[in-house]
Parts: sequence; structure tokens; C-alpha cells
Amino acid sequence: MHSTDLWAAYRRDGRSVTRRADIKHIQRNKRDLLRVLPAAVFFAVPFAIPLLPVLMRVAPGFLPSVFVTREVLEMKVRVMRVRREKSADAVLEAVDKAIEGALVADYPRERQHAAALARRWTLLREQQQQRQQQQQHPSGVVSPSPSPSPSPSPSPPVAKRTLPSDSDLLSLQTLLRDHASILDAPPATLRTFMSFAGISTPLSPLLSHVAATLPRARLLAWIDWVLKDDGLLRQQGINSLSDYELVEALDERGFINLPSRSTAELRTALAQHLRFSKAATDAIIPRARAAAAADARNAAGSSRASSRPAASAVGVGVLPHDEIAAVATLLLVARAMRLHEV
Repeated sequence: MHSTDLWAAYRRDGRSVTRRADIKHIQRNKRDLLRVLPAAVFFAVPFAIPLLPVLMRVAPGFLPSVFVTREVLEMKVRVMRVRREKSADAVLEAVDKAIEGALVADYPRERQHAAALARRWTLLREQQQQRQQQQQHPSGVVSPSPSPSPSPSPSPPVAKRTLPSDSDLLSLQTLLRDHASILDAPPATLRTFMSFAGISTPLSPLLSHVAATLPRARLLAWIDWVLKDDGLLRQQGINSLSDYELVEALDERGFINLPSRSTAELRTALAQHLRFSKAATDAIIPRARAAAAADARNAAGSSRASSRPAASAVGVGVLPHDEIAAVATLLLVARAMRLHEV
């Protein structure tokens, strides 16, 4: 009914939907329309309720939102915690493999910067693996871990940290864009990213087939929504979120350790994520405008049209696909490394 009222107001007065609560309401209704029939079939099965925990492990996003009570949401985030803990290493190893070529010894002059960034990535991975080993062996007896990929030259010493900082990962944006973008990732990597992000495949055979052929589009749709929702949350404030909405928002962004944290800790984590995503998009804008201006100059004397938006149009709401795709990889890496979770 509320969706109908919003549509009537738009048709009558041209009133756009701007409140986050209204946008989420419409979004939920659109998703629920695809889930009603499969859910109805499931609940028609005898003993469906006892099978609910099994269903949540297999397909956490299966149920329409009307059935997702606070208890069901808590069950879902516990399931996603186990799934993400298991797949976090796979996400990082996929990025290792994607940027391995940036560590080749013989680099042209213009690609030396990429090689330096790749070595910085290797150093961050070594620190992250050491932290994992320390958690697994709190007694302090830790076996040496191999580097995720060989480095052509020794990395400079840095102060030891338990987690990478925001600036550590933000400095790698161009490396991820050029070498680990979801635009160029193989299907196996895309499926790993989708599983970690919690992008489920519909159980309907037809929809499942379509979804399986469009993982890249689904990841782009996921990061597009996350960035837009981040903007809404920065405008309207995270203190307006209920506890349910807070957990839901963090789960959508791929956070791992949700069940054991207090509401205050969850709000702090979301606030840190919002600052991180804003810094990521703010860094893109001048770079994208410069690239668009260069494309326009190169295309001025030919009939070839630039695939990028015009430099004057580039802003938070208009970013090139390659930059948006790089932010998707960046956020997945941040979540897999548990940035903002400690």
C-alpha cells in the first residue's frame, strides 16, 4: 500500500522518492515479488518450519522480507558469518592471482608505479596472513607463511600493524582497477565475490539460469546500490537506523563479525565504512575527470566517441564503470581483511 501511495504521489505531483526508508521499501517489494512463489511452495511442504535453518544455510536470501523477523535476520547473519569466514581467503587469493602480472621484473617505465603498488599489496597480504596465524596460534609459535606471490625486489620495512589502514587500501585503487577489476575477472572469481557479498542465486530454474550468466552485472548492481545507499546514510545519519536496519545494512556491505557485537560497535563500524567509501569515491572524481578530458581531446579530431562520461558530468552520481568496478573489488578486499571490524 505504501508503494502505491509513493507511485501515486510521483504521478500526481512529480514527487521523487528521496527518503532512504521509502527507497528501501520499494526495493524490498521488488525483490519480494520474485520470492513469493518459491517461498509459498516451500511453506506448503510438510515440516517446512523445522527445515528453515537448513534453508538459511543453503539460500540465506530466499525468504520474502515479510518473513525475515529479527530472529530470522540473526540466523541469516550467523550463516553468512560462517560463509564469509570460509571464503575471505578465496577473495584475497583471487586478487593475488589477478595482480600477479604487475610483479613482473621487466616493466616499461610507465608501469613501474604499478609494480610498486603490487609490492605494497604483497606486503599488506603478508601482514594480514601473520595476523591470521597469531590468532590461530596465540601461544606465539607461528610457522612461516609464504608470500602470496614472489616479489622481484625486497619490500621496504614498515611498522607492524594488526590491520591495514584505510589509506593503505585506498592507495591501491588504481592497481585494483587495472589488474583486479570485476570487469575482467573470470567466472570463478566472480562467483567467489558474489558468494562473499551475499548475492544469492534465485531458486527458480529460469531465474537461476539468467543470474548465473550475469554475475558481473549483479556485482555492479550491488556496488551501485551500496554507494548510493552510503550517500543516503551520510545525508540522513546512521542514528536514525533501528537495530534491525543497522544489522541489515552491514550485512549488505559484506561485514563478517556481526552476531557478537554490540549496537554501539555496529554503528561505529558503519560510520567507519561510510568514511572509507566516501574517500574512495572522492579520489575517483579528479582522476575520472582528467581521463574524460583526455578522451575528449583524443576524440576531437576523429569520429570515435568516448565511452566515458563528459568531464563536466563526472561526480559522485556519475562515475565510469571501470572506477565503480574497482570500488567493488576494494570494498570486498576491505571486508575480507576485516577492516573496520576490530
